[in-house]
Amino acid sequence: MTIICYIFYVCYFPLLYAATPSIQGVSYLWISLFLLIFVFFIRSISKAEIEVRNIWIISLFFFTVIVFTSLMWSSNYSYDLFNIQRLFARYIVPFLISVMAVVLFKKRANVRHYVRHISIVALLMSALSFYQAFFGRFAAETDFRSSGTFQNPNVLAVFLVLTIPCLIYSIQERICWRWLSLTALASVVGGIICTVSRKGMITMLFSFFLFFLLRKQYKAFFFVSFGFLVLATLVLRSGGFVSHRFFEDHFVRNIEGRGNAIHNGLIMMANEPIKLFMGFGYGGYTTNLRRMFKIPSYERVLTAHNVYITILVNYGIVGFFAFIMIFLFPLKRAFQFFWQAPEANLKHAFLKDMAIICIVTILPFMFNIYFTGGEYGDYFSNTVCYTQISLFLASLKSEENFGGNESLQSGDSN
Repeated sequence: MTIICYIFYVCYFPLLYAATPSIQGVSYLWISLFLLIFVFFIRSISKAEIEVRNIWIISLFFFTVIVFTSLMWSSNYSYDLFNIQRLFARYIVPFLISVMAVVLFKKRANVRHYVRHISIVALLMSALSFYQAFFGRFAAETDFRSSGTFQNPNVLAVFLVLTIPCLIYSIQERICWRWLSLTALASVVGGIICTVSRKGMITMLFSFFLFFLLRKQYKAFFFVSFGFLVLATLVLRSGGFVSHRFFEDHFVRNIEGRGNAIHNGLIMMANEPIKLFMGFGYGGYTTNLRRMFKIPSYERVLTAHNVYITILVNYGIVGFFAFIMIFLFPLKRAFQFFWQAPEANLKHAFLKDMAIICIVTILPFMFNIYFTGGEYGDYFSNTVCYTQISLFLASLKSEENFGGNESLQSGDSN
């Protein structure tokens, strides 16, 4: 029952959130999610299931604490109801969801349940993206760019890219009906193209390349690339605005603008070295950019469009280190296991597949957030990302309970 509720809140939340009624501005979905988390932790603590020495969970916890406490030294934000709700949704709930995932996905059957349902959601989200693109129903702020149920087309693109490793795994392991998985994968490719997100398209190809490279399935990569080029050509020829996003001068202006934003962040840190350790606090980049560079109040201040520089400016070296460990630790463990695991062992074959999903989740996601504006912390994308990281970490811990090669366990501190 717990895994069913977990899958509902991680996979189907994006589809249902906008249509769910709320009380005092808080959706009934959020209220029920809090109840699920509360019940889960009461039960897990009583059974001693929660691992407090998991390095990945510790990194997530440390980063969450830094973000939450940074409001104390932020010059423009405080602990009002709006900010507390935002911090809960963006940081605290994804952390708690990750703790649940490390417990739940020790069972291989739960992994299959998740893969099956994220494939269904990917198909539904892609269908909505097609509908918006071809029938004129645009939810985004810009015409001709699908955004699904999200506020921004790029967020939809990131979400769909995250589903790719599970979709391919579902096809190859026949977790869903083959026709459903193939349809979902083709729809995701088209859905990402309909967002007209440049980083989405790049990381989509990167995801396919990584997965098939690690699986040594080179023909499959070229086949998918050819299909992508055909679809992309059809969409890019559909209108002036769409093709304009890919013109050389548009690219150059965009890259220059984002480069200047990153440079400004480094200047802020250099001008106030005392902030290098703990940063300027939550929302520090935009607040101090206006102050340091004398930007008038009537002019719009853009974000850094780079999560890494935003986190460095807001939370300093300490916060940046905790943040980067969220991705580097599981990435190191996944590569370590992938290269050391024997080929013939069926138990290790499953874990290698989980390692591939982990790798193909993290690397494109890290590339995407390099070009992401605003504060880090989209609940929908983060929970999917953290869940797919936990598929490997939890499965690895579960397999270790049955014994195994000691060399494969070296370096594991969870």
